Amino acid sequence: LIEYFGGLEEYHSWRGDIVKQDKIPDRGERTPAHAEFFSNRLTFKYEPTCFIDKMADKFEEKGFIELSGQRIEDDSFRILKKVMKGESIRTNYSYIGRELGVNRKTVKRRIDDLLDKGIIEKPKCFFPNLFVPPGYNLIITLIEATSDLSDIKDYLKKDENVPMAIETSTERYNFLVFSAFESIEEFFEWGEKLNAKHPDNIGAISKTILSSRMVHLIEPQKVSLGFIENKLWDLKS
Repeated sequence: LIEYFGGLEEYHSWRGDIVKQDKIPDRGERTPAHAEFFSNRLTFKYEPTCFIDKMADKFEEKGFIELSGQRIEDDSFRILKKVMKGESIRTNYSYIGRELGVNRKTVKRRIDDLLDKGIIEKPKCFFPNLFVPPGYNLIITLIEATSDLSDIKDYLKKDENVPMAIETSTERYNFLVFSAFESIEEFFEWGEKLNAKHPDNIGAISKTILSSRMVHLIEPQKVSLGFIENKLWDLKS
């Protein structure tokens, strides 16, 4: 279960509330959950569309790719690649202005300001489950880097199977890595390449493998829209 909170206080309040609301039993009637905490501020890679270039290589080799048993070929893949890179996707400032009763130029200026400040990114398409192409396995890995942390960090930044990576200080581990692969064999090959590239710098590795059938929902907009709705509610109050 992946949860996002503004701070530890919010997390503890949320945990208390779901017990009061009988969404989970109290501690005396259940096995306590084990929780790990990671700071979003330490995210050094966030590229949910990083898989598309590797898929493009497979497309050039075979003339098609498969996602969840569906064959994608010819123009369908070329269009997929374009929209996932955000090419030819435009923001309709006029529509937003009409919906909000705001001048088009004002809408554009405010959006440009949000882009400049790194609050939002330019529009592009994502897979329905944010970190995982359809039919892929999600692997969450904790990596211990014993030295050369910056080199390993750069390696992960360039990796086309890693949509998200976070620095951490959890037990002996330095990095939390989200990766996705068509098969478990591919993941083990990835681990071997990582160790071969940094033979003296990788210590322990802890992994959690989730098949595509086990991933229920990683909706990219759920948390951000919930945050905005809460802020709007606070303003109305």
